[in-house]
Amino acid sequence: MVVFVLVIGLLTGSPLKAQQNPMYTQYMFNELLINPAYAGVHEMFSATGVYRNQWGGLEGAPQTITASAHSPLRGRKFAVGVSFAHDKIAVYRNIYLNGVFAYKLKLSEKFKLRFGLQGGFQNHKADLTDVNVKNPDDGKFDDNRSEFLPVVGAGLFFHSQKLYAGVSSPQLLNGRLDPGNGQVGSRQSIPLYITSGYVFELSQNFKLRPSGLLKMVEGSPPAWELNAMAIFHDKYWIGATYRFKESVDFLAILQITEQFRLGYSYDLGIGNFRSTNHGSHEFSLNFRMKYTEEDITSPRFF
Repeated sequence: MVVFVLVIGLLTGSPLKAQQNPMYTQYMFNELLINPAYAGVHEMFSATGVYRNQWGGLEGAPQTITASAHSPLRGRKFAVGVSFAHDKIAVYRNIYLNGVFAYKLKLSEKFKLRFGLQGGFQNHKADLTDVNVKNPDDGKFDDNRSEFLPVVGAGLFFHSQKLYAGVSSPQLLNGRLDPGNGQVGSRQSIPLYITSGYVFELSQNFKLRPSGLLKMVEGSPPAWELNAMAIFHDKYWIGATYRFKESVDFLAILQITEQFRLGYSYDLGIGNFRSTNHGSHEFSLNFRMKYTEEDITSPRFF
């Protein structure tokens, strides 16, 4: 059913819009995926992989694989990074590849402001030959379609050791996807993300870190979510997110070693959507590496 609805939306040019940007529950631990100014924030080489299986049990539901890495350059004022995502939704397969550049401005001993830019491309592909149709002579389903669109994004990221706030748009270009065969294309939406969080040190071995995200896209109501994570001994994290009118998400993070952090989250749909799927699963693995023994390793809370 999902495949049928998505394909009809593409071919008829109806107001139906597919998920244009992959969504993540654990974004707050790898904001490079939505904000290029995040590059270099860990002050060492950092690489993260994410696998997300969204809306389990629903035919054609999104599956996303991402890989990203970023690092400061010598002098630590500049940072570079790269991000890759493969997003599959029904017969659609989207690939995103971006290079990232960021600059760090030291405002004081505690506070820093980072400016980031990214550039790359998106490849949108529709495998229409995979669709089962009653009329095999229907020319609308006799080929695969692939289209490349450029990507330009920008962001700001303000932070200290325990506070952060960011504003970004990973895609500033208003491109148009052309389905071909004389059909009406769909215009890409320009998203705006606003994020923030703070770490409260309640005792030597217990911290509480609330955070939030607001996403605004032209033509859609604002989408927001609130998260709270309890941190024990700077090693064990457990928490939950409320995604407005969509889901309640449960998260667990384990700092396995100084270099490796493993994350898992489960999204439970709420409202009418809860009965149509078995929830969403997301796994993440982060690796960090110091360049010299003199580099100071301190707990990173975002």
